[in-house]
Amino acid sequence: MSNEGTEEYKDVSFILGLKVLPGKENEIRGESGKFPEIFKSFKSLGQFDVILLIKDAGDMKSLIKKIKSIKNVLEVFFIELE
Repeated sequence: MSNEGTEEYKDVSFILGLKVLPGKENEIRGESGKFPEIFKSFKSLGQFDVILLIKDAGDMKSLIKKIKSIKNVLEVFFIELE
């Protein structure tokens, strides 16, 4: 299996899965993209509606609190990296 393209993800500290109001995924991706700790965001059709990849988050609890305060975010889940 090739590791091409995975190098850019090596510094991801953790992943957050968001449950959001239906139809608000792109809006929330845009809002969350304003936080410098968020490396990438993805719309998802799985367990979560939006996936956030986080780099260099000094205060994880503070970041999660800010994300929870975004309008139309229902729940935030911490996804541990192995």
